[in-house]
Amino acid sequence: MSDTAQAKRALRRQMRARRRALTATARRRQQRQLQARLAALLRRRGLRRVGLYRAVASELDLGALASALPRRTQALYPRMRRHGLVFVPAHPRWQATAVRTLEPAGRVQWPVWSLDVLLLPLLACDARGMRLGQGGGWYDRTLAGSRWRRPLCVGVGFDEQYTTTVPAAAHDAPLDVYLSARIARAFTPRGQRWLTGF
Repeated sequence: MSDTAQAKRALRRQMRARRRALTATARRRQQRQLQARLAALLRRRGLRRVGLYRAVASELDLGALASALPRRTQALYPRMRRHGLVFVPAHPRWQATAVRTLEPAGRVQWPVWSLDVLLLPLLACDARGMRLGQGGGWYDRTLAGSRWRRPLCVGVGFDEQYTTTVPAAAHDAPLDVYLSARIARAFTPRGQRWLTGF
């Protein structure tokens, strides 16, 4: 195992513990504040498709965000395929995956490049926009396969998940934006335009 991989593993343990240590009151407050911030940003952009996720374990829950989107904006959720993720509309039936996530059971699916914005769960984000995920590489592989038409990538988390440094390998690409209840950081010109409207 490389030094970078070992450092990522250690940071994952630390950040999972930090996220689990949040009180239920703090979690609800931050989730409510972030969902209001996201809803305002997404409403003013006239988007067609937004990639959301269904929270597992101690991840930040965006459950109420889908209903706050404008009627013309479709909320899509990740579904695992051998080559990466595709995105499908919410469905009354959700099925468990081998990695203990839930995905909608519907048949219609969209490639990642068809999304306008992709909201990504994470364990940590640093000042360069480097994201630390759960370690499965699903989002990284999916985005690497669509570099020619990539959605705006917005990492979302609790305030406590913004950290000084995330170990990064050569293939790791930064997020465009990180958002939490009190933190809004843009890491690319595209992200800056999305946050500010200019």
